[in-house]
Amino acid sequence: MKTILNFAIISLMLLVLVGCENYTTPSGPAMSIFAGVPKDKVVVAGEPDVNEPNEVAEVAFEQREPMAKFPANIVYVRTQEQGYKSQTAKGEGWGAFSVVYTRDIEKDSDWEQLGQMVNVAQIGPLSKLLVPAYLQSEKDLRQAAARLNSDMLLIYTLDTNFMDRDTSAGLTVITLGLGATINVRVTSTVSALLLDTRSGYVYGVVEETAMQEKNTAALTSKNAMDNMRLAVERQAFEQFINEFELLWKNVSEEYAD
Repeated sequence: MKTILNFAIISLMLLVLVGCENYTTPSGPAMSIFAGVPKDKVVVAGEPDVNEPNEVAEVAFEQREPMAKFPANIVYVRTQEQGYKSQTAKGEGWGAFSVVYTRDIEKDSDWEQLGQMVNVAQIGPLSKLLVPAYLQSEKDLRQAAARLNSDMLLIYTLDTNFMDRDTSAGLTVITLGLGATINVRVTSTVSALLLDTRSGYVYGVVEETAMQEKNTAALTSKNAMDNMRLAVERQAFEQFINEFELLWKNVSEEYAD
């Protein structure tokens, strides 16, 4: 009888171990797009670096002005922190941030929708072939966009957070399956900047957030957890697309001739 009981306990423990799976949350957003001048380049106002005066002046001292022509050619690019990785995409490049070229939450119809806006000549992605491997600031992206003859550059990033609803503690590893049940809340924010490709002038910003929550008992695999992440990120991105249309309406009315 004791042998049978021990066997049952061991079997149950193995079942729990097999049934439990850990989900590692993706990396974070790009927070250093305007990092600009390297730390070793300290410049006194009015006295730009003689070696690279344009780069330093543009970031620190230059008065940026709108220079885009209408109808505008717009190039878009998604950025994340250096080393970003999820189950469906990863960031490329190193330095202040990375660039994500995989379209895991975006759809062709999103960009087709924006391409139909008034005073938009065309809209398309920033080519991987034009982006340098070492990324210091938005200037690197604007220089790449300029080679595509774009008037504006749309930079966006996703900040997705996983929280334990009961303790409001941030989660980086989530136990799924037959492990202890917790309430997981996933929040995703899409933040975007619309920049003048030539001058770096900021025409506007958009920020949209979506949220969902579930018990881990209902999330029995990494795929289930990641599908929840993708759903939340997609919802936030859809809201961003709609809000960007409103931003563009104002930009078009104010800056188009």
